[in-house]
Amino acid sequence: MRFLLLFFFFCTTAVSAQNALHFLIKDSLTNEPLPGTTAIIEGTTNGAAGDAQGKITMINIPERKIRITFSLLGYNKKTIELTVQPQASNPEPQTILLSASAQQEE
Repeated sequence: MRFLLLFFFFCTTAVSAQNALHFLIKDSLTNEPLPGTTAIIEGTTNGAAGDAQGKITMINIPERKIRITFSLLGYNKKTIELTVQPQASNPEPQTILLSASAQQEE
C-alpha cells in the first residue's frame, strides 16, 4: 500500500511540474515564418525544432532563469533570457524575429 501511495505522489508531482513554452519564429524583414529553426536551452540538452509554420513548443522547462538560443542556417542566432515560474505555459506563442546573416543578404 505504501508503494502505491509513493508511486501516486511521484507521478502527480512529475505531471504538475511540467512547464511549456511556445514560440513563433519569423524573418525580421519579411515577417514570414521560418520553418526548421532550432531552439536550445543553454546548459541543457533540452531543445526543439520549428514546424512548417515556424512554431516551436518546448516542454519540461526547468523552473529557473534560462537562456534560449534560436538558430537557423543563413540567419543570425538570437538568445533570449527569461525566468520560468512553476507550471508556466504561454499558450499564445511569443514571436521571435531572426535577421538574415550578412552573407545571405548579399
